[in-house]
Amino acid sequence: MIKYRVFKNLFYSLSDGIEIEIYFKNKKDSYILVKHSNHVSFGKNNIVTFSSLDELYNTKTVDNIFLKKDWDNIEDILIDKQYSVVTEKEEIEKYYGFDLNEGKKMKYVFLGAWGPLNIYSVPEEVANDLEKYCNGYIEWLREGNDKEKCYDKGYSFSYDENDFIEYLNKYIFPDRKSEFIMTPKIDEKGERIFPEKFKGCPFFRF
Repeated sequence: MIKYRVFKNLFYSLSDGIEIEIYFKNKKDSYILVKHSNHVSFGKNNIVTFSSLDELYNTKTVDNIFLKKDWDNIEDILIDKQYSVVTEKEEIEKYYGFDLNEGKKMKYVFLGAWGPLNIYSVPEEVANDLEKYCNGYIEWLREGNDKEKCYDKGYSFSYDENDFIEYLNKYIFPDRKSEFIMTPKIDEKGERIFPEKFKGCPFFRF
C-alpha cells in the first residue's frame, strides 16, 4: 500500500468529484472518498464531510475508522472506482499523470514538429519549464550528440518530438518515463477535440 503522504499528493492532483473507493482488510464493505472544491466527503451509507483530507486522516469517523491508525489496514484504493494503487500503477500514471512510486507528478504537454501537436505525459519539471527543456535538447544536438539519429543521410539536421521524448527517457529522467498519450481529433471547423483535462497544457513545436 502507498504511504499516506504519496496518496495525499495524488488526491489533490485529481479533479473535483472523482470517487475513490477504499477497501479495508478488517471491513466487509468499501468506503467512498470524494474531493470537492472546498471539502472532502467520506463514508458508506452515512456520508461525513471534512474541511480537508488531513482533517479526515486525523479524526475518528464512520464505523470507528481512524485513518491515521488504520492506514496499514487498507487493502486497496481504487481511483475513480476502477484503477488500483496496488496493481494498476502504470494506468494511474498514464491517465492521471502521477508517479505512485516516487510520489512525483507527471503532467501533460503538447508536442509536435511539422504535423499535429500530440499529447505526451512528461515529468512535472519538464512541463513546468517546457521551452527550457526543449531548447536544451536542441542545443544538446547542436553540440554533436546523437549525430547518427538526427542527421538524415549525413547532411540534413532532422529531429522531432519523438526524439525529444527518447532523449528525456534515456538521459534526463530514465526512472520517470515520458510517453505518448493521444493525437487530438479535428472537428469540422478545424478545432482540436480532446478531454477537458488537457486544456491549458503547455506546448512546443520543434
